[in-house]
Amino acid sequence: MIRSRTAVSAGLAGIWAALLSAAPPASPVQRAQCVTDPLVVAIHMPGPSLAGGDTKARGISFDIDREEVTVRQFARFVAATGYRTEAERVGESAVFMPSASGRDSGKWWALIQGANWKYPEGPRRPAANPNEPVVHVTIIDAQAFARWAGRTLPTEAMWEYAAAGGRDDKQRAIAWAYGKNGASIANIWQGAFPYENLASDGFLGIAPVGCFPPNGYGLHDMIGNVWELTTFPGSDGSVIRGGSFLCSLNFCANFSPLGRTVQEAHVSTSHIGFRTSSIPTRD
Repeated sequence: MIRSRTAVSAGLAGIWAALLSAAPPASPVQRAQCVTDPLVVAIHMPGPSLAGGDTKARGISFDIDREEVTVRQFARFVAATGYRTEAERVGESAVFMPSASGRDSGKWWALIQGANWKYPEGPRRPAANPNEPVVHVTIIDAQAFARWAGRTLPTEAMWEYAAAGGRDDKQRAIAWAYGKNGASIANIWQGAFPYENLASDGFLGIAPVGCFPPNGYGLHDMIGNVWELTTFPGSDGSVIRGGSFLCSLNFCANFSPLGRTVQEAHVSTSHIGFRTSSIPTRD
């Protein structure tokens, strides 16, 4: 584990509506394969058997973002509030940087000075793509964004229900990354991690949101791309779900609705993002 050193008002609803209409036109390549109009999708979760022990989630309906929160959306939040992420305040964040041989797992990650949501690999590397999911955010940062937008983070149980998309084969990880014809349907590591990344899915790292087919509920990138922060009742930290572009068949293999790991509250990395949700108020 890497450690760092160191209801909704009309106004809020308007903020969220503005965020959802802010996506720019895509490049010709993206227009052919990637979604560029992030939406909020309302789904119903009646499930009597959900992971995470969140019994309060049973039998309620909730909204969840169709895509992960993007760099562009997060930038609007920062511009409106002046918010600084924990990575910005500390001055560093964890970046995936495998050693040349790939054999020493202790060297796969490094705390890079200046790495943050604007510069995911550090200030000497390219700036973040506005259409990619925002990373280098902690659960505290994600919750700050969600509050500003009049929303919240999904609980683990909500996220799992949404990720399953109506399917019942949650444990067959390979079925969530590859279609029946062998084509990639999620952004995961292609090849033997970390020695070889074939990028046969079209991406060496993070992909813009919505570049892969949606699940049965119309949600994109619930599996792969970036891990997603969720809340767990009674915990100050977070559970991250769904795997990322670093998960492969020979390592991690958490790219399914059941893929999960505990994440410390103040740790940010280059492969963890989030999406938001809300529970509609009843008249």
